[in-house]
Amino acid sequence: MYQLAQFYVLDDFDGMKGLQVQPRIGRNGSAHAQPYFYLFSKHVALSQNRQIGHYTCQLTPLKPQENKMKIALIMENSQAAKNQTVHNALKAVAEPAGHTVSHYGMYAADDDAQLTYVMNGLLAGLLINSGAADFVVSGCGTGMGAMLALNAMPNVVCGLVIDPTDAFLFGQINDGNAISMPYAKGFGWAAELNLQDCYRKLFEIERGVGYPKERAEIMAKNRNIFSDVKAAATKDMLTVMKSVDPALMKSAIAGAQFEELFFANATDEALIAYVKEILGK
Repeated sequence: MYQLAQFYVLDDFDGMKGLQVQPRIGRNGSAHAQPYFYLFSKHVALSQNRQIGHYTCQLTPLKPQENKMKIALIMENSQAAKNQTVHNALKAVAEPAGHTVSHYGMYAADDDAQLTYVMNGLLAGLLINSGAADFVVSGCGTGMGAMLALNAMPNVVCGLVIDPTDAFLFGQINDGNAISMPYAKGFGWAAELNLQDCYRKLFEIERGVGYPKERAEIMAKNRNIFSDVKAAATKDMLTVMKSVDPALMKSAIAGAQFEELFFANATDEALIAYVKEILGK
């Protein structure tokens, strides 16, 4: 067990996951009213009494995520060689939770269609705004470039996720629709385990609940205000696509499986029509 800020995170404890812990009795016998969150690897079906450190706690599971999402994976060229590791980790968590995963490339470092982090942003913006995806998982060497590119798009709220605590807090507080992860910086031994743990905090438990709980209402209010400000500060996606370099936009949708996945999932008729125009269909 290690301490982070005002709450504790356990990597694993009896195979459980996503538990809100209300300490009852402290080591000196005093009562503790502040709830803590403990993050585990699986859900528990019912509350259980556990002795953790110096506290006697009642453990209550967080609600599983009910909304099933279309999740899109986008890999950029500098880290495309790690495609299989990232894709497998995402499917291992998302699919058992009832979500679908669509991989828009890159698939290998030598793909004909090369995606830069800037193209990742354009592609993510198209997928979110067209309805082809509900959530986008992307990244680059540090995660920073892809995060900036995705956040430049209308209606895309992307968080930089490095570890499971980032994933948990982004999901509970910001409740965005995209993440960017570093696939070079800090990506070493057992990196696939860190990926899976991050995905679990995003795709297995209910998001947008707030942390800490007593600030949930103001957090939800701020999310709505942020959405309004972002809408005022950005153009709509069709205007974005028509305004950028046509060659750049065409390269962003040149992946081997783009057409099959996009046209099967997109719902916005104006964006679908413009994509067909770009592709010469």
